[in-house]
Amino acid sequence: MVSEQGNNFMATAIADFKESPQSVKSGLTVLVLAWVWHLISIHRYFLRGDDHWQQIVIGLLLCIFVFSIKNWGRVLCIVCNILIIALYLLLGAFYYSNAELRLGLIALFNVALFSLATYFLMLGSSAAYYKSKMPKKKEAPVNDSEKKKE
Repeated sequence: MVSEQGNNFMATAIADFKESPQSVKSGLTVLVLAWVWHLISIHRYFLRGDDHWQQIVIGLLLCIFVFSIKNWGRVLCIVCNILIIALYLLLGAFYYSNAELRLGLIALFNVALFSLATYFLMLGSSAAYYKSKMPKKKEAPVNDSEKKKE
């Protein structure tokens, strides 16, 4: 039963991805690239030798939330992207001020990828698509007593 739910989630995510507007497709693609580059750059250049499981789990969860076409997941991802962008701007400024241009450029590339993903996810067509996938609110049934008051 668990594998059926997993396959169902993947099938739904793939179908939603195929029917989504180009802004969503671009945002999701760049988001995955941004997280892959983020993990590579953290492991290879910034935090060598440290355990990076927290970063991997956070990245996977955010991607799952956004790929599941939940508007709250899109908003959470945008907020996290902004925090990551701020972090890399600070890192880039630090490395540029210490004349380590290579690390500054790596940080700047991270800023560019997360900024691009954020831009695509914030576009009106992306927001409208995510909001269209939200469950519809059910209207409360009207009481007879409320009808009599009118």
